[in-house]
Amino acid sequence: MQEETTDDLPYISEAESQKDTNLPMQGRRIVDMMHFIQQLKKISSHGSLFNCNFNEMSLIGETRNGLISKYKFRCNMCQKDFLITSEDPVSEENIDVNLAAVTGITSAGIGYSQFQEITACMNVPIFSEKTYCKFQDVIYEKWETTAVEAMEAAAMRERDAATAEGRLTKDGVPMIDVYADGCWSSRSYGNNYKALSGAAAIVGRRFGEVLFIGIKNKYCLVCARAEKKQITIPEHACYKNYTESSSSMEAEIICQGFETSIAMYNIVYSRIIADGDSATYSKILARNPYPFFTVQKIECRNHLLRNMCNKLRAVT
Repeated sequence: MQEETTDDLPYISEAESQKDTNLPMQGRRIVDMMHFIQQLKKISSHGSLFNCNFNEMSLIGETRNGLISKYKFRCNMCQKDFLITSEDPVSEENIDVNLAAVTGITSAGIGYSQFQEITACMNVPIFSEKTYCKFQDVIYEKWETTAVEAMEAAAMRERDAATAEGRLTKDGVPMIDVYADGCWSSRSYGNNYKALSGAAAIVGRRFGEVLFIGIKNKYCLVCARAEKKQITIPEHACYKNYTESSSSMEAEIICQGFETSIAMYNIVYSRIIADGDSATYSKILARNPYPFFTVQKIECRNHLLRNMCNKLRAVT
């Protein structure tokens, strides 16, 4: 039988091995078991003249990158060092465990402090809050890309359905019906319209999928601190993009969605199904997003019944 070569084994150089400390490992780790076992099998019989096996191996160091670990083993017989990892760094099937952890944290609606408490109880060492923020930025970019792709696919479905039904303008642009509504970070109906952030979305009626979403922010922490200290605003990712009243956020976002529908999807939002707020529809008519067509409005039944019940309670 031909002896196994050692060229493809994960050796580490002497210079690199000196970077690791010999501190004993503590706590638990998250490990891709199949990948880890395969690596252990690979180094357990490394074709040495001394016929070494894993019994002669000693764990002499660990280098952590968040939840990912690199373990350094040394053979006590031939004095060769080997490096194995807790997961496959080049795997395309799964995302990085650090990114996966931050994705789960964000999806669950918790933050770094809660994550720190959970992993502390599990005795699993994690990354710093600064590193967490970096991972979070990466995730937000990926989510934004995915959201744009999903909205484009939804718009194509709505457009194809409208074309099949023959709902076209004089210029042959498909026309669809949409729902539209907004929300605020802090608002009480009827009073106190002082929210610093608001969002609104446009949803296709036929398939119920989001076609457009927008966010308006009236506050940026970095800008506010610099203004308070009367210093130059440092370079940063500023999310402040609105200075008008909070109550006008919804109408502004929805108008932007109507004004960009042809450029984005080659679609006309011919009818809007929304609540009884006349400001949004009035703003759409004033902005006139389609010079060749007038947008129509359909009152939302749920809002209509809710408003009627509120008025009846007020009478009683």
